[in-house]
Amino acid sequence: MKKLIPLLIVGMFILIGFGAVATPTKQITNPQPNLVLDFYGGLGVKVVFRNIGNETIQDFHWDIIIDTNYFNKVTQSTLNLEPGDWSIVKCFTFGFGSVYITVNVDNMNEERQGFLFGPFVFLEK
Repeated sequence: MKKLIPLLIVGMFILIGFGAVATPTKQITNPQPNLVLDFYGGLGVKVVFRNIGNETIQDFHWDIIIDTNYFNKVTQSTLNLEPGDWSIVKCFTFGFGSVYITVNVDNMNEERQGFLFGPFVFLEK
């Protein structure tokens, strides 16, 4: 039993490392042409909103919907991003099985799917 606990801990860190790899970015073309979204798995879901333009993006509404086999979780807010600025939104979840993540930004949406293993999210590329 004493040898099993360190193996479980090491296995957990390996799972976190594999899940933390970024999936390809998606540039939102309309209505926010300078907004880029990055999706990350790992311990929960992380979405990075980045302004790659030369103008401030003001008051854009976003929401993140995490749909699992057991429940739905919605996180939402409004952001302002200066040129070159970024914001990270972390959403924690727990379960087992398929997970679907939808990010809506001013009536545009981007979807990703993956696998949920406890608190760890593995996103498909």
